[in-house]
Amino acid sequence: MRPAVLALCLLLAACSGDAEPRAREAAPATPAPDYRCPNHEAVVTDASLRTGEPKSGDVDGDGDEEAVSLYYDPQGDLGCEAFVVAESSGGTLSGSLDTWRGEFGLPMPTLNMLAQIDGEPGEDVVVNMGAGASTQFVGILVADGGVLRQVTTELPGGAAPGMFGFGGSVGHVEAVDCTDGGVIVSTAVPDGDAYRVERTTYGFAGTELVRERREVERVRIEQIDRFPEYAASPFGSCG
Repeated sequence: MRPAVLALCLLLAACSGDAEPRAREAAPATPAPDYRCPNHEAVVTDASLRTGEPKSGDVDGDGDEEAVSLYYDPQGDLGCEAFVVAESSGGTLSGSLDTWRGEFGLPMPTLNMLAQIDGEPGEDVVVNMGAGASTQFVGILVADGGVLRQVTTELPGGAAPGMFGFGGSVGHVEAVDCTDGGVIVSTAVPDGDAYRVERTTYGFAGTELVRERREVERVRIEQIDRFPEYAASPFGSCG
């Protein structure tokens, strides 16, 4: 057989499937969630550690609702005591409340609401994290990389990162609400017959809030309701 004809026959044999097939390439493995707390997986899979009533909402943005619950491990290290878990037939998201500290005498965290805060698909989880004589504090968890992560930022006045105050008394009034895919933190302090209102707007950079602008205004006490966050706090204006 001539060399050219032999080469053609070999080519046709390969195209017809007679040649040995190549091994199929394995799909890349999905990386495991990056959990900060060593007790994370043990706690969120132990139904006996679930506390309070769950809330329903689409946390991961896939169009299906998850049941969102709180789990509490009294033996956990600092920042690894309280966890939020969002469960559905399609999977589970979970994360720790990093800035909650049981040793400080704070009350047990409870679910406040689900709200669209960061502008990304899916609802974010708002958790009651503490209360003083007149001010209450909430934290936010957002879905990020298969995990629920608590949002952090450096707040004015030395407040704990990721704990947003609302409410108050005659000495001050605080509020936190949504604004254009971000967060507005507002404080009003009496100043004679008026309030000195400081409003700071933050934008999301992943799970961190970055300060974008700060406004200070002096208004009469009866004008405080011109700022919508005081009527809607916490996060009542969110979509």
